[in-house]
Amino acid sequence: MLNKDILFTWIGFHPVALAGKPESIQAVLTDSSLLDKPMFYKFVHPIVGTGLLTSDGEKWKPRRRLLNSSFRVPVIQEFIPDFNKHSAKLVSILKEKAGGEIVELATPIAHCMLDIVGDTIVGTHIGAQDNENHEYIKGLRSTFFAAFQRTIKLWYWPEFTFRYSEEGNIFYRSLKYTHDLRNLVLQRKKKEYHFRGTDERGPKSLMDNLLSFHMEKKNLTEEDIKEEVDTFLAAGNETTAASLLFTCYLVGLDKKVQSEAQNELDRIFGDDTLRCVTKEDLAEMSYLECIIKESLRLFPTVPFVARKVPKGGKTICGYKLPPGTTILIIPYITHRDPDIYPEPERFDPTRFFPENCANRSQYAYIPFLAGARNCIGQKFAMIEMKVVLAYVLRNFTIESLDPRDKVLAAPEMSLRTADRVRFRVFPRV
Repeated sequence: MLNKDILFTWIGFHPVALAGKPESIQAVLTDSSLLDKPMFYKFVHPIVGTGLLTSDGEKWKPRRRLLNSSFRVPVIQEFIPDFNKHSAKLVSILKEKAGGEIVELATPIAHCMLDIVGDTIVGTHIGAQDNENHEYIKGLRSTFFAAFQRTIKLWYWPEFTFRYSEEGNIFYRSLKYTHDLRNLVLQRKKKEYHFRGTDERGPKSLMDNLLSFHMEKKNLTEEDIKEEVDTFLAAGNETTAASLLFTCYLVGLDKKVQSEAQNELDRIFGDDTLRCVTKEDLAEMSYLECIIKESLRLFPTVPFVARKVPKGGKTICGYKLPPGTTILIIPYITHRDPDIYPEPERFDPTRFFPENCANRSQYAYIPFLAGARNCIGQKFAMIEMKVVLAYVLRNFTIESLDPRDKVLAAPEMSLRTADRVRFRVFPRV
């Protein structure tokens, strides 16, 4: 555990500083000169380009301003019917597996998330839940795995050595599947745009807004659109799917927590297990929200965030950092600080009851980061996860078969389980 605000080390010839305490994290995330990403972020550029996730401050600032309007709560609430539709489909798929057989939930959850992102973010029906072997899901996981291997293995940093490695072969072969879906989505939406213009009523997807910026205002190129579609297809699917899987796993280990969540949902919905969730319902799911937050504390899906110290260096909490230093923030470590979270490995949603977190620094809990470069989609993700879990827990009781010491978190580009996690799913009587 960290006993200092900043720990300094070297990776090869590269200086690295680890900010692990809320004070040092706040100093980093609120500093307007620390918006740029270090060089190893370029290893995911082939996957998501230099869009909102990976761009430096000069490009990031206007792009963030441009996209903010697509993630306001009233806009997200217009997509709740899509969340309902795909959550109900997930329930129908799980009903076929319910009854005692050992199942894995990672794939059906990931497919549900991709369908939601398709309808809401890029405005295109993908139909992943009708295809158990969807190529995009497999391709995305393979590219992220290979990119992470490149990040941690310094000998893969040169393009020549990586391209001709086993991981490089996997990376470039799998990249085709992710770009194929993006190109298909863009082609469809451009045809729709030219056919109908911008007058159609109803919720506008992020893709609709991007095309409007491109066609009418001329402040985005087609390449700009591609990299944002790549970013939100990947991040909107991968991170939320992992968060939901970890949440189901933790709930499935704790009968008391699961019962409390189901009681809350029963008070809201009665015995109607398939009634659509409304925005009013979401406001009443306070305990379910605490469950999600505690799951994100234990298993934050973004394993690390990095910033690059600019020319002239930087002083953080009294530590002078030389130019070019990579500052690492690792939520997984910060969220296990016993000074902030007693018995940090214990799954306890009551940590997020208002009276228990009122005096906690916002920089002690950073699954979506904080400051200017916080996650633009955090409200979208929370609403999405609450809707999906409301459907799952109204219809099923989950039993997780693997104890905590057997389920290891694997840090890749998002935090995942190292091995397959086994569940049983039982219909609620």
